[in-house]
Amino acid sequence: MIPFSETARINKMIQSGGGTGMSELQFFAKQISLWKNSQQRMEQIAGELYYNGEHDILKRKRTMIGEGGLI
Repeated sequence: MIPFSETARINKMIQSGGGTGMSELQFFAKQISLWKNSQQRMEQIAGELYYNGEHDILKRKRTMIGEGGLI
């Protein structure tokens, strides 16, 4: 018996499960959905807003501590 190489093992896995997975369209839709909801994309959007001068601090309510420690 000839031992299987790693490539042969991977090819066998691909051939046996090739028809049971998601279609190419489903795969791309899933990848886009994951990216749209990712932390990386949120940081990219925040960076672009900052670059365009739309800083998040401009939307915050300014408060200060008054007498007796009250806001």
